[in-house]
Amino acid sequence: MNKKRSLHLLVIIALFSVVGAWLPGVPAQAQTLRLGLSVSTQSNSFYRSLAQGVADEGKALGAEVTVLSADDQLEKQISDVEDLIAADIDVLLINAVQGEAVGVIEDAISMGIPVITLQRAVASSQVTSHLGTDNVLIGKLAAEWLVDKLDGQGKVVVLEGIPGAASSEDRKAGSTPVFAAAPGIEIVAQQTAEYDRATALSVMENILQATPDIDAVFCYNDEMAMGVLAALEAEGRDDVLITGIDALPDAVEAVQQGKLAMTIRIPVYDMGRLGARYAMEVAAGNMVPVQSVIPAVFVTPENVDAAAEPAPADTELLIGVSVSTQSNSFYRSLAEGAAAESVALGYKANVLSADDQLEKQLSDVEDLIAADIDVLLINPTQGEAVGVIEDAARAGIPVITMQRAVASSQVTSHLGTDNVLIGKLAAEWLVDKLDGQGKVVVLEGIPGAASSEDRKAGSTPVFAAAPGIEIVAQQTAEYDRATALSVMENILQATPDIDAVFCYNDEMAMGVLAALEAEGRDDVLITGIDALPDAVEAVQQGKLAMTIRIPVYDMGRWAARFGAWTALGEITVPVRNVIPIEFITP
Repeated sequence: MNKKRSLHLLVIIALFSVVGAWLPGVPAQAQTLRLGLSVSTQSNSFYRSLAQGVADEGKALGAEVTVLSADDQLEKQISDVEDLIAADIDVLLINAVQGEAVGVIEDAISMGIPVITLQRAVASSQVTSHLGTDNVLIGKLAAEWLVDKLDGQGKVVVLEGIPGAASSEDRKAGSTPVFAAAPGIEIVAQQTAEYDRATALSVMENILQATPDIDAVFCYNDEMAMGVLAALEAEGRDDVLITGIDALPDAVEAVQQGKLAMTIRIPVYDMGRLGARYAMEVAAGNMVPVQSVIPAVFVTPENVDAAAEPAPADTELLIGVSVSTQSNSFYRSLAEGAAAESVALGYKANVLSADDQLEKQLSDVEDLIAADIDVLLINPTQGEAVGVIEDAARAGIPVITMQRAVASSQVTSHLGTDNVLIGKLAAEWLVDKLDGQGKVVVLEGIPGAASSEDRKAGSTPVFAAAPGIEIVAQQTAEYDRATALSVMENILQATPDIDAVFCYNDEMAMGVLAALEAEGRDDVLITGIDALPDAVEAVQQGKLAMTIRIPVYDMGRWAARFGAWTALGEITVPVRNVIPIEFITP
């Protein structure tokens, strides 16, 4: 191969360069931008690496970067952020000590400073973007790994992180049910060690005095795992499994030596670098994902020597793009964004449309693989496209899925809206608009398509929980305007008494509008999703009640970036990205 924010933020991405530090896909500024980073601590090498990533990348992009460490003290972090605000920073990046930092974060936002949170999320819809691992999932998978390693039997000590820190609470939420569901696992001690090595050493010494009969220690990070290891070694114990998270250098070395059973590698330096890239985009007024999930890899004695970061590749790329259809302007815009960004980055793009046919998409992807593409960007027609997607992955081709996800762990990254949430919010909007009373028709998308199934999963419980809402008809219209027109004509013949039509996309909403207008009906609320140009015009004219804007062109552009960055081995990209949305009403 050639290697070579509510619902609050919607803008257009623009490519630009930095004088003396050009980076494809990251904008240039007319004046020096000031990025402020408040990190929870720098005594922990994990967070020190996070801060270094932000600082290095920010400076490489021509920004002025100020890094302040809170030393794990909430009060100091609040003071630090206040100082950064006073210093007139353009963007605040923050790795919160605790969730209670939300107050000062929202103070910054109220002063017009965009905020990007790193690794530890806070409960605020005003944050522009969050980058971090899925700590609930990490907790779950790590606990499952340990239960399996113990063959379902054993006495386990659990050391938690800083109380109130999102990462600690999430890892607890993920791991606790796993241990509770394993009848042979007994949790003999569970307490905090503050994510700190010395604290963990002391805590473990006390636990060993009180409860020496243990089989494993499950630690929420490597600093604590290494403190536990020191306590056990001081007692001459080598019969206890210890697990950690973070893959700190000495923890990886301990895994190599068989002293730690497992740790989890999180590319924290690259998380910081991505945070800086996002900050530069936000400062330029451009769209970034509202959430990006950073990947994690288990490091065990069996794979520890193979866990290094990939080596950079050459600089010429052929990017293959397979889109479900281009007859729908939503997906046409997605393809255009991916292709335009590929070319803007200096690479070639080959774009193929499946015309909403699974068989054609399978054939298209096979053709792209045969054409020796370096990256595959795909908007699957259906989930059944997973087979050919995995064929590409097995051929060493990074795969980026767009808007429609597939059930495969081999996909490098997925970008899309949270369609379950969209379905939920759109249904809540309609129920509220109807004052909780009305007869509703629901038109679904393509059966089996992830976006349709997810919007159904989000909206159905909302309608079911509204006693005054009656679903008088619910069927598919294939995401297609002509099909929706025909379906709606039939529904109106059978069930003319309706108050609203809830459509999973704008193509169907416009078909419904045509059917209703043909009957002289203007008494029915119609909602759609996608903010197609004629749908937005219909909202402006009062013919559609609402649509939801998804920045699909920019989604395609980010997909091209992530694909190219992965193929070049330049930076670790997020495994999952949630794209922002905006409700459009009269």
